[in-house]
Amino acid sequence: MPANWKSVSGTKRWLENRPAVAYVDAMMTLTKTPGNERKVTQLTEAMGEMLVEVLRRGFFGTAGVEVTVQDGTIQSIRRRVEQVER
Repeated sequence: MPANWKSVSGTKRWLENRPAVAYVDAMMTLTKTPGNERKVTQLTEAMGEMLVEVLRRGFFGTAGVEVTVQDGTIQSIRRRVEQVER
């Protein structure tokens, strides 16, 4: 494996078994862009609000967050909560 490849929580080990998959240094730097930093903050807030809403007695259903990414930049964050009426 080339020396300039980064290892993130087992990614290096995972890649050793999959030579067709390339892990590029640029992927690590895109999280530092101002736009992505703002969106990551929004994502964290959305997750927190959603968890407060669903992690309570009497809630039955599903919750999820969808992140749309284009060329390494977060475009949108969608939060979905579906409650089952009992």
